[in-house]
Amino acid sequence: MTELLTSALAPSTRCSYKRAWQALQSFHLKHYTGILTLPVSESLIAMFLTDMHMNGFAANTITTTASAISYLHKLQGYKNLTDSFVVKKLLSAMRKQTPTIDRRLPISRSILHALVDSLPYIVNSGYNHRLFKALFLFMLYACTRIGEVTFTTNNVSHILQLHDIAILHPGCSADSSLKVTFTKYKHGYAPQVVIIGCQRVPYCPIAAISTFISVRGQKPGPLFCMPDQQPIKRDYFMLKFNAGLHFCGLSPQYYKGHSFCIGAASEAASSGLCDAQIRSLGRWKSDAFKLYTRQHAQF
Repeated sequence: MTELLTSALAPSTRCSYKRAWQALQSFHLKHYTGILTLPVSESLIAMFLTDMHMNGFAANTITTTASAISYLHKLQGYKNLTDSFVVKKLLSAMRKQTPTIDRRLPISRSILHALVDSLPYIVNSGYNHRLFKALFLFMLYACTRIGEVTFTTNNVSHILQLHDIAILHPGCSADSSLKVTFTKYKHGYAPQVVIIGCQRVPYCPIAAISTFISVRGQKPGPLFCMPDQQPIKRDYFMLKFNAGLHFCGLSPQYYKGHSFCIGAASEAASSGLCDAQIRSLGRWKSDAFKLYTRQHAQF
């Protein structure tokens, strides 16, 4: 049963949690005697997290480590000591002393257009041209996370499927729209619908999606896929995305896969959408989107 429960975590999360437990074991071996077993004492957790802070670990890394220890305790039915007053105050103090600065920049409309214009020079086939044009436009206008359209492991159940979209009133008119149903996403599993309106040609996501599907075909499977119907690997997406950034004279150091989502949240905020509307657009449960909104010269 424990193995089954652990499989509920994303592979990357499992790896992070495993590293956290190994780090705690190393700390215990260095400073204490005996074998480390659950439940771990509050004092040991506090000393371990303090040691990480003194050794220059980022507050986010320390918080993730605490979450890993918490998860292991809850999995075994033990009291979650990371919810203790002392540990919570320690984590709060660390975040205040070393605030995390998110240096990722948003993909604005002007940058999006430049990326689309770069595609003839960075892809080697008509299929890939249509694929990445549709993908780039879709990711901004649907406030899409990179994990919703690409994969890093064999688990592709979270990727948008062809049946998750519906083009309403095809064409490119004021009545045209694209209905996207997110059935699985980072902050929940209740289906959530996003409606994308028509934009001016040649940067209309609806027209780009329609053109891509005409070459992709109607075979069930991932919405965005390679010619053999295989989903897109994240590394491959980033390779082409970074090539486009370089072509546009932009640095991949500041523009990441999440920059599309950051750009969508930023544009929504600058357009006057209320907090509830932005939360719905990005499928956020909290006001976490406020960490992403940026001021930009042009949207």
